[in-house]
Amino acid sequence: MNKIIVLALVVVAALVVAIAVLYLSHIQQSYPKTLNISKIEYQNGIYLYNVIINNQNKVPLIYVYYNRSILIGLLQQNSTAYALFAPQRLGEVYQTPNASFYMIGFPGPLGFFCSNFTISQRIAGVPVFVSNQQCSTQPFSAPSNFVDVASALSQVPPPSVLSFAGTAPTSFGTALIYKNNTSITYLFYSINFTYIIYLINNIVYKYEVLVPLGQTTINVTYVLRSISPINSTYLSIISNLSGNMPVRDMGGLSLVAAARKIGMVVQNGTPTVLAFLALNDTSSAKLFIYNYSLLSRGGLILLDYPGQPTTIVERLRCAYLASKSNLLNLLKKIYINVLENSSNSYTILPNNTCSVDLESEAALLGLALQGLNIPSQSAPPPVLLIVYPNGTYTAVMGYNPSALESALS
Repeated sequence: MNKIIVLALVVVAALVVAIAVLYLSHIQQSYPKTLNISKIEYQNGIYLYNVIINNQNKVPLIYVYYNRSILIGLLQQNSTAYALFAPQRLGEVYQTPNASFYMIGFPGPLGFFCSNFTISQRIAGVPVFVSNQQCSTQPFSAPSNFVDVASALSQVPPPSVLSFAGTAPTSFGTALIYKNNTSITYLFYSINFTYIIYLINNIVYKYEVLVPLGQTTINVTYVLRSISPINSTYLSIISNLSGNMPVRDMGGLSLVAAARKIGMVVQNGTPTVLAFLALNDTSSAKLFIYNYSLLSRGGLILLDYPGQPTTIVERLRCAYLASKSNLLNLLKKIYINVLENSSNSYTILPNNTCSVDLESEAALLGLALQGLNIPSQSAPPPVLLIVYPNGTYTAVMGYNPSALESALS
């Protein structure tokens, strides 16, 4: 009898082991050991994520997938930003109450990738815009899925392959967890990245990036909040950012309109020169003294180059308001003193001060340079913007009379 019981127990134990082996085998087959992020593909729809930085700040991120195109949106209290990544197409739009940026990129000739852009801004209450094209030899590579996009937003390299690390319950169902640890050497430093992905039905429920930096760890986490069908609002945004946006007007005449309001109008005519001069600058002085005949060929509006002593430009503005016809003679005397290295260059200016919208002047110069793809730090004084009747414009920077004469010809 005991032998029968023992035999039965052995048989039961063997069955339990067999069932366990079969079950574990089934589990292993159901949960792939590795995850290649290139295999992650979403269905058409709107995926709303929360972006959490260091377990504190929470920013909503809209991720829209539609027919191989990816649209991401960041909506904050005073700004809206959308970026479209599509085959052979890149589109961006950014809007605030006072400014907007609109750009469409596309493959250009000879292997270049080009983008047409328009930047709009209200300066001293005047609507101003600039439009132009920029081309680069850098190849364009659009992100192909959510992990690529989130990694780019987090400013980290995306992982390629992750290893299975278990499962976890979520509000959307059971998620498969995958992890990856990567180390990258930069100069003399080794930077470690830890990636964790929670995957549900080939959709990223949670994507976490951890980067140790000294005594702290940067933690950026993306958590899925909702999924909904794509609607007409986002289809319209995708359509607008997928189209063509030819540059028909560079916006130079809008620059002139704002300059007339905030600057010192010397004379009317075309082309119009917007001259950003510095009173304490020898290059501005030489251009004004030795080449004034060039400046006076058409319209001329004088503006203040950024970074000058506020009191001096405010005193000059009082002189302009008191006698516009005497401004040029006054400037010549000042610049002669500057070139002679006089210690009393500005004594001929009135002692009282008048309001000058230096912030708007700097904004106007910055916007104009952006329209020409010129960094502001690469523009020494004086900066002369030559605006033509058709709205196109160019810039001459520093003391360069030959370039100025060419631009005015």
